[in-house]
Amino acid sequence: NADGVISSGSIYTQIDNKAYIITTYHGISDAHNISVTFDSNYSTVGNLLNYDIFADLAVVEVEIPFETKAIKTGDALMSKPGEFIVSIGTPVSLEYKGSVEMGMISSDVITIENNIKFKDRFYSYYLDVIELTNNLQKGYSGSPVINMNGETIGMVTMSYKDDITFALPINEIRIIADKMIAGEEYSKTQFGIKGHF
Repeated sequence: NADGVISSGSIYTQIDNKAYIITTYHGISDAHNISVTFDSNYSTVGNLLNYDIFADLAVVEVEIPFETKAIKTGDALMSKPGEFIVSIGTPVSLEYKGSVEMGMISSDVITIENNIKFKDRFYSYYLDVIELTNNLQKGYSGSPVINMNGETIGMVTMSYKDDITFALPINEIRIIADKMIAGEEYSKTQFGIKGHF
């Protein structure tokens, strides 16, 4: 919950008393305050650890006085069209947190051209995504995409003309999030990008 805007997220890992949550950057990009509410209704303030605007990925760090369970990650490249998946998110408001939508994988991991505006500049770039059949409501951005083995294979990131939902593959998320959490120097993705001024 960033300044009244509801987004979803999942616990990527916990190190000591700090939990690291992955979510979409666009869901929290304009936030001055990030409030994180867990399934148990425990709520606390989160800190934006780092982000990648082009992958639309953000890592939020929160201190918690309990142990929590992180997602079990799979391999998005092993996913096949026709596989059933579920997304768990928070559409509309916190009253509906933990809502589940079922869908299907529409294609293998594909590369699309995406366009964003960032700091008054327009960028076009290429992004690997998973195409899903379910047309998710607002609030599901950042929610995990889970296969029938209980493995998270991606994170819902965007939709196209409200007909197709795309997810960022967990393979990409791991590369980026692991560096951020380890405190390694991380520069925002620049490969394959062209800027418009």
